[in-house]
Amino acid sequence: MSFIKKFTILAISLVIFSQISTLSFAEEEDRPSWCEAESQTKINIIPTTDDITYDYSKDLVALSMQKVDTQSPYAENIPTHTSGLMSGAISMTAEVKIGSVGRKTKCLYFDEITVKIHISPTIFIANNYKKGGCMYNEILKHEHTHVDVDRNIVNKYAGKVGQRILKIIDKTPIIGPIDARMSEEMTAKMVQHVKSNMAYIKAQMLDERNRRQNLVDSLEEYQKIEDLGLCKDEREEIFSALRQRN
Repeated sequence: MSFIKKFTILAISLVIFSQISTLSFAEEEDRPSWCEAESQTKINIIPTTDDITYDYSKDLVALSMQKVDTQSPYAENIPTHTSGLMSGAISMTAEVKIGSVGRKTKCLYFDEITVKIHISPTIFIANNYKKGGCMYNEILKHEHTHVDVDRNIVNKYAGKVGQRILKIIDKTPIIGPIDARMSEEMTAKMVQHVKSNMAYIKAQMLDERNRRQNLVDSLEEYQKIEDLGLCKDEREEIFSALRQRN
């Protein structure tokens, strides 16, 4: 698969047909016959990513000053230059629609839950390196690995989001019967309950993302080009020019 083409995962639409087994305010045998969800909960999990944006506007010095999330494998007293980096936040948003039945007394249920997970990757490569050259290609390969990590993370956590939502619906298939005057407050609590669970999943996702991205930026990976003697002439020429500037 080309990394330059748009990578879009089709929405996963799940319709839940599980029986209503637990109630928040009344046991099933005590619940009036009208207190039933009008439809099964529809879940849409939509993970997507934008096309990769490429930025060649900065040189080695300027790029080295750009803040990054991953930790350098080198000690603080060792001077380093950033040849390339991948930047791009992962966002997760949740939209919740609550259905209701009844008038003066109501029962509420989750009608539809949509969760969108999105990444917008940008790859920066120092403009000291000629496009298509040895170092350019090595840097590009490395930064594409970072993009792959994010795409894998998004796929993995799309599944985790689906599992968490299933648990929410299983534990809270219906709220009620309640006084209609409480429905607005209860609706807000149901929406917030879903969003709080998604915030918990997002925190897990970002933590794993950080750990996996740091593995890509290991000392062994950074040293590989030098240890294998790759692009030696080009590297010496560029860093010689940098030393003369300083």
